[in-house]
Amino acid sequence: MDKVAKAIKAEPRFAMPVKRVTGLFTLMLILSVLTKTLPLESWGAPAGSADGFRWSSGFMVIFLAVIFYAMRPWKERPASEWMLWWLGGTVLRILGAPLVLISIYFSSHLPAMSVMIGGVIWAVIGLLAEAIIVAKSVSRQTASPRSP
Repeated sequence: MDKVAKAIKAEPRFAMPVKRVTGLFTLMLILSVLTKTLPLESWGAPAGSADGFRWSSGFMVIFLAVIFYAMRPWKERPASEWMLWWLGGTVLRILGAPLVLISIYFSSHLPAMSVMIGGVIWAVIGLLAEAIIVAKSVSRQTASPRSP
């Protein structure tokens, strides 16, 4: 155990990129509100499709953000601990996303297809964009200086 404790103490300690991820969530929330302006009914979609997109994408962004901020990303932790927290949070979001979308559908009676498509699109975009932001930040913070 002594070697493990020493290895953890030797790991770089850092915080997650809270400002960048907050910017991502804010942009996604603004874009989800703007989906109301899409002329879906003129494209042959059922009535209420724009509302389905807006509500599901908005709630999905809020759901992603709540779990991200529950990890307390501003707290400095060793790299191995962050891996555990972030992967656990991602698993919770992936497993919880269908529950959020099903709840929205049954509570609002909006078109099922627009609720599911809007939520799934925002969940995938949010998770991929967040993964890129976090990976770049972790890569920068854990990179060892190169010797010539």
